[in-house]
Amino acid sequence: MVVQLIVILIILGLGFYIISSGTDLFSDILTSAEDRIAKQNEIPDQDFQERVNFAKDTGTRVCDLRITFFATAHNFDPTSFSVFETFLGDINIFHGDVRVGVLAVSLAGNTDIFDYQWLCEGEVVVAETQVAGVTTPPAPSTSTTSTSDPPLVGEGSTGDSEICVTKARGTVVCTALSFLDLLSWNLQKNTISGLEELSLLALGQVTDRELIVINFFGTSINTGKALGSPSQPDKGTNSNPFTKSTNLPRGIDFPVDYAIEITLEDVTEDDYIITFWDDKFPQNSKPPGHRFSPKDLCKPGLTSC
Repeated sequence: MVVQLIVILIILGLGFYIISSGTDLFSDILTSAEDRIAKQNEIPDQDFQERVNFAKDTGTRVCDLRITFFATAHNFDPTSFSVFETFLGDINIFHGDVRVGVLAVSLAGNTDIFDYQWLCEGEVVVAETQVAGVTTPPAPSTSTTSTSDPPLVGEGSTGDSEICVTKARGTVVCTALSFLDLLSWNLQKNTISGLEELSLLALGQVTDRELIVINFFGTSINTGKALGSPSQPDKGTNSNPFTKSTNLPRGIDFPVDYAIEITLEDVTEDDYIITFWDDKFPQNSKPPGHRFSPKDLCKPGLTSC
């Protein structure tokens, strides 16, 4: 009976949340590329204007960007030979491959570290390059934007949209999107936080010890400016990073794999260096707060940057 009541509460809560976010959901779908760039430029904070990477400076598109971080939590440090760490250790987080002496071992269930997806509108922009004073034409883009798919609905729409999924091992797939694909993307983007909050009812109480937090920011490889989102104008720097958390349920059996996902709206399409850390728990046998930049986040269609 208690479980049924919880399920009913979750369904009702989710229904009210979707209704309340419906306006934003369809507004996002109908927003054109020009509107997205205008949203970037309308940010009143002068500091935001100075530090953030803008499409008007790079000549590229404005996109939504979804980043998913992967890691595995252990309740001790498997790389330590300390008896204290073995029997009385705290949570230790591992991602990617960890070097122990001369060996690289995998202590994470998913060693991709992070994956990312771009959702972009309009045609791909590939800049010309200068070589010894001679202008060379741009190389063909590996992105595939099909003109057969319906464009975005709404006044001022400039073209198709595409979603690019990049895996840590170098696989990039770009696919043109239909209106239903866009609806699915925006539904996830506008309801994911509500689903996370409601899921805590089903998980039960959690302790502070089981709250995992990811802090990160991005720096453009080409301009040196920060990856920024107008929807979070106070975030995206070394001193004030983007932050997202996940809760591990009480009594979980370690080690436990987890993923933390965040979607940033209206960011500039570019190549970025991603730096991330946890202020509370050790990661890869490094002390809390140690900053990692294990790989880059590249613009759609590129496997490396």
